Amino acid sequence: VAGIKKYVEQRGISGQTLVAIDSGANVNFDRLRHVAERAELGEGREAIIAVTIPEQPGSFKAFCEAIGKRQITEFNYRYHTDREAHIFVGVQTHPENDPRSALITSLTGQGFPVLDLT
Repeated sequence: VAGIKKYVEQRGISGQTLVAIDSGANVNFDRLRHVAERAELGEGREAIIAVTIPEQPGSFKAFCEAIGKRQITEFNYRYHTDREAHIFVGVQTHPENDPRSALITSLTGQGFPVLDLT
């Protein structure tokens, strides 16, 4: 479904009937969850980012405040050195009301280096 949505968007198609063939072979609920998550990315409803934060008291709280009230969909925290930690995070966004760029601007505005992996 995400593939046909992208096809329609890229070609500016409207007013036509399109068919997507979906095969359920070798798809279990775990794999289906993965497919659904990738569709969120393709529709601009999730950002996957890597952020480096100082390894000091209060920096994780500042990171959370920069994220704001957005929903966290995935999270990994990795201690790197005595000075910094790496965070891999999936954050729910909305392409029109709260785009990925707003999230990145919020984080970089707080001084956090951000790598957009979306």
